[in-house]
Amino acid sequence: MASKSELIDWMAMESRLLKWGMIAAFDRATLNRFLLQEYIRRFSDESYFPPICGMVSSASNDWQYRFEGFVLDTPRVSFETAALDNSKADMTLRVIGGNLLSKKKINGQWQVREIEWIDPLQGPVLKLHLKLSDVPGLVSDGGELLLDLKHSSDFTLTFTDESYENSLGGLVFKELFESLPDAQRRFLLGRIQRGEHELMHPQSFIMRTQSAGEGSEGGVLGLVRMENARYNGDEPTPGSDFRYLVADDHTATVMMDTRYFSIPALARELPQVISGGTSKINYGNQGFPSGLEVSGGVLPLAETSYTVRMPVPEEFGYPDRYVNIRYAIHDISVPADGLKFEARDGRVDCSWPVKQIFNVLIMGFDNAWFMMMYTLAVTYAAVSRPDLIERFLTLVPVTVDTTVTGYYSGQKNSANLVYTSTSPVSGGLPQTVQGHQRVRTHEPTPPDEDLDRFWEFLLTVHDAIGGLVLKDGLILHEIAKSIENEALNLLPIEISMKEPISSVLKLNFGEVVQVSDIVAPYDAVAFGDISPARTQVQLNTYEHILAAGESYQFSTASALVRWSVEAVPGMGEPGSIDSRGLYTAPAAELIEGAFTRVRVTAATTGSQATALLTIMRNVLQVNPQVKAASNTEEVELLASTLSTGGKLSWSVTEHAMAGSLEPAADGLSATYRAYEPKDGEKMPSYVLDEITVSDTSGNTRVCHQIAMHREPLLEVQIHAMNEGSVQLESRFNGGPITGGLWEVIAGPGDVDATGRYTVDETLPASRYAVVGCAVDGGPLGIFDGFIILPLPLTEPQRALPGSVEVVAGQGVRKVHSL
Repeated sequence: MASKSELIDWMAMESRLLKWGMIAAFDRATLNRFLLQEYIRRFSDESYFPPICGMVSSASNDWQYRFEGFVLDTPRVSFETAALDNSKADMTLRVIGGNLLSKKKINGQWQVREIEWIDPLQGPVLKLHLKLSDVPGLVSDGGELLLDLKHSSDFTLTFTDESYENSLGGLVFKELFESLPDAQRRFLLGRIQRGEHELMHPQSFIMRTQSAGEGSEGGVLGLVRMENARYNGDEPTPGSDFRYLVADDHTATVMMDTRYFSIPALARELPQVISGGTSKINYGNQGFPSGLEVSGGVLPLAETSYTVRMPVPEEFGYPDRYVNIRYAIHDISVPADGLKFEARDGRVDCSWPVKQIFNVLIMGFDNAWFMMMYTLAVTYAAVSRPDLIERFLTLVPVTVDTTVTGYYSGQKNSANLVYTSTSPVSGGLPQTVQGHQRVRTHEPTPPDEDLDRFWEFLLTVHDAIGGLVLKDGLILHEIAKSIENEALNLLPIEISMKEPISSVLKLNFGEVVQVSDIVAPYDAVAFGDISPARTQVQLNTYEHILAAGESYQFSTASALVRWSVEAVPGMGEPGSIDSRGLYTAPAAELIEGAFTRVRVTAATTGSQATALLTIMRNVLQVNPQVKAASNTEEVELLASTLSTGGKLSWSVTEHAMAGSLEPAADGLSATYRAYEPKDGEKMPSYVLDEITVSDTSGNTRVCHQIAMHREPLLEVQIHAMNEGSVQLESRFNGGPITGGLWEVIAGPGDVDATGRYTVDETLPASRYAVVGCAVDGGPLGIFDGFIILPLPLTEPQRALPGSVEVVAGQGVRKVHSL
């Protein structure tokens, strides 16, 4: 990292924009905190994706994992690397609802063997590792800044302990994301407004991350292409001299090309000083304003008195040897045609060819006595010497053929472009005329003779001025100086870019960047901080899940905090918070559905922070809900609780062949082991165990484990599906078999003697039912089997058309029904 002055010195050497219209740099940690606040601020009941369904096959192709009705939370972006050659961002979407079904292929048929119930307490996470070089940034017509996720990479869904299958699960969502309409597969980073600066409308952008050295979080770069640009700029590369742009004690820096401001500023100023004529802005290959040309028009300048120092004839008896004589350049209207401004190398060059005949007229003397004599002489000549007055009042023609040149350059300490002259004219001190002086003996003479001699002196001055034009270029020098000083003084000698730059920053970044300083060492540069209004106040947590009716204590290091709470739009009662930051959630009966969301805000003068809370009706969850596995397999049961009053208790309903549980030290998981038969003990093909987990407040959850001591000989399959019911059949050796004893051994519903299972699907009951069937095989013994039925029964209630299937080795293909 570097100080602001060090960065400015480096920026003053040459353009650091790499041919982009704008480069914005942000401190990564502060930006991530801001993005989290934006995620919370924008969250609403419309922030969820439509329910998603999909399927993944295992590497061995004997297992399927089906996602049914997965509800994804709003995507959240954070930047997790700090390297130009490996710029990545992470996008996470939590699955907060749905079923996860695991199916096993048995005798060519897929049978449900495990069901997990997803809610905010327990659910997988969809992760997208965004390689920023593959994720273009777009700017919509409405000014939305969007990341297009269509070509995102490295999708993973954390639903198993197997990384391969998690990757396959990610492929389901990758295919779904790629098939979504544009509006749903683009992540909204923010919004900009289109202002009056037509050349400063972003068209697209790319994002990169950048290291800031040891002990730093690094930064995030936004490289912005403007609408008029024909192509992208260059990308900074590792090992180049492109420095980390965020200065010490700041969290944001924005660089812009001064050409976007200097040339348009001149175009706005010129019509105010040039009568008639037109100006044309030229553009370079990259679309930047490259210059300005004026055609026609004139610059009318006021007549200005100049001074030349002339020798005084000795016969006048004047004590000083020289007198200052004033003269004027008559009727100055300088043609503006050909006036040209060219932007290059961090400055704006000015050239103005002036070729014109000007007229010079003597105006008087900087001396009272000479001025009195001058007045008497003119009066005398008007009466007595008309031949002299005609000669005296003749204007001296002066031909000027020169080019006025200069340039505007930026400043290290301000946002101004300052004009510097390069024209070959001096500072314009009074000039001394060297020449012949007549020497006469002073004798008394009549007044008319005095006036005659003074007239001779005036004519000498007149002729001398004309001679100087031809000999010494004095008047040429003065006219060039007049054009330089007077004409260009009418144009802005100092162009301030602060107002248009501030306006562009406001329109493009809104409250994201608070600018504290704008300078123009070469490019225009703004130093500031990422939204202090949303990043200075820090809370002890920004996301939290708690039970209905429970309380949570917020804290912050900021003083004089005002606390408030609001319901996320569309999500019911918000609860309350006191002046100390103690939040109390609404009661369970006030919550519609499984959960609600609220926002808690801590505000101080000029800054605030907001947390997103999830309020659960259900305070306890356990998964898997049901699982059928070999009796030799140990099954890990995971529980999640919002209870804070001690460890969870685990138990197995007692029966002769009940399995056992070994809870973990923290009580949040337990290992289930099936009953181990004694030597010679005859076992059924499967044993159902009911497991209960409870907290100290009396909340309980029940799940079931089916320990298979051998693969059941009887297959139970779905024969027909009806609304609210399903017709089951039992099969042995591939053929149907009748006369079985049907029984609902876990979950809701009833089954009749024909195998017809019915359930009231309007009740908020279990997510599954287990139905068993046993057939007396005579001397062969009892044939039994079971089926796990996901609830609701009908697939359309659990899945959506257009789901996605992933098969190992076969890539991704769309299917219409699961």
